[in-house]
Amino acid sequence: MSLGDNLQEGTNDLVLPNQVRGIVFFDGICNMCSGVVQWMVKRDQPHLFCFSPLQGETFLQMQKRYPFEGHIPDSVILWCDGRWYTYSEAILKIAQWMPFPARFWVIGYVIPPFIRNRLYRYISRKRYAWFGVSATCMVPDPAYNLYFLP
Repeated sequence: MSLGDNLQEGTNDLVLPNQVRGIVFFDGICNMCSGVVQWMVKRDQPHLFCFSPLQGETFLQMQKRYPFEGHIPDSVILWCDGRWYTYSEAILKIAQWMPFPARFWVIGYVIPPFIRNRLYRYISRKRYAWFGVSATCMVPDPAYNLYFLP
């Protein structure tokens, strides 16, 4: 499946299955990121998210259709409600649609963004050292292939 398969004819509008709220773009070679995505996919029972590696075709095509302003993070980006969410804002936005106990993380909104984002960037910088790197992007469980974009 390519992103082109999900574009509404004659427009640049992305059409995803009705229940999908957004696309989670993640670092496909990061063991921590891939582990979190695998955890999410198993718990996202209403299937509110699709997933795609930042190294993949979908992210490149999305950038062309919906230009990304500013620095592009290399860990997690959320496309939702017609806009990009980055850093801690992406994580908290994802958490608000996840089932409990993950939904509990929305309490992070009480922390000022400059503090949340500093913590996010620290973890992002250390993730390879702490969790390692894979030579290739993760291969999803075949039962969840429908929710992964290239």
